[in-house]
Amino acid sequence: MDRRGRPRATPEHLEPVLHAVIRLSVTRGAAAVSFRDIADEAGVSVGMLQHHFGTRAALLERAHEWYLLGVTEHMRGIAREDLPPWEKLLKLCVRVSSREDRAQRASIWVELLAQSARDASMRALVGRINREWSSVLEEVIDAGVHSGDFRPSGTARVAAQLLVTFVDGLDVAELTGVAGEPPGSWDGMLFEVARMILGAGPAAA
Repeated sequence: MDRRGRPRATPEHLEPVLHAVIRLSVTRGAAAVSFRDIADEAGVSVGMLQHHFGTRAALLERAHEWYLLGVTEHMRGIAREDLPPWEKLLKLCVRVSSREDRAQRASIWVELLAQSARDASMRALVGRINREWSSVLEEVIDAGVHSGDFRPSGTARVAAQLLVTFVDGLDVAELTGVAGEPPGSWDGMLFEVARMILGAGPAAA
C-alpha cells in the first residue's frame, strides 16, 4: 500500500493499526468506520494513517487482507504437521470453526462478500482468499487420496471447494443465528460434512 516516496513502515509499526481496524469493523461494521475512529482506537494521528495508507478504503482492505490471510497462514502451519490426513483435516476444521474467533472472522468475511458484489478490488481480494483457503485444504485432501485415507467422489480440488463453500454457509449462520442450533453444534456439522465429502473418518458424535 506504500506510495512512491512514502517511507515504508514495518509490520510491527502498522500492526496495532490493523488490529484496531479489525476490532472496529466487527463492532461497528466497516462502512461505519472513519479514519478518526481508527486513529483514536489505535492511538495514532489521522495524518499518520493517510501517510501510510492513502485512503480509508485502502486501509480497510489492507487490514482485512492481513487478518484473513493470517488465518490462512495458521492453517498452512497445521497442514505441514506430521499427522495422518484425517486427523490433520479435523484439526483444520477445528481451526476454522473455533469459537474463540469465529464470530470475528465470520463478520469480516461476510461483509467482504457483500462488498465484493459492488467493488472490483474487493472481488479480487475475496477471490484470492478463497483460493488460499482452498489450496490448503486441497493439499491435505490430495495427500489423503494418495494414501488411501480419503475417497471423495470428485477431485481433491472439488472436495476442497465444497468444504470452503460449507464454511461460508456456517459463517452466515453464525451472524444470523439459526433457531434450535445450540452453541458448538457447527463443529459436529462441519466434521460430518467433511466425512461425507471425503468418504473417510468415523461419523460425528
